[in-house]
Amino acid sequence: MEIGCIKSNITKHIARKLFCPHELQQNGEINILRFKSNDNYADLFTKSLSATTFQKYIRGNGMRRL
Repeated sequence: MEIGCIKSNITKHIARKLFCPHELQQNGEINILRFKSNDNYADLFTKSLSATTFQKYIRGNGMRRL
C-alpha cells in the first residue's frame, strides 16, 4: 500500500503507515484504542509522576520486583 506523506530528514525514520492512521482505521487495517489520561500506563516512561501514580502504573504494566 502506497501512502503519500511528507518526508524530511526528521521524519524519514517513521513508518509511512503512521502518517495516515485515520484512513487505515477506516480500511480496517489498524485499530486505534482510546484511553483516559489517568489510565495511560505508558506515561510511566515519559513523565515525572507522584509516588502513588508511579506505583499504580507499575502494577498496571505488570512489572514487579525480583
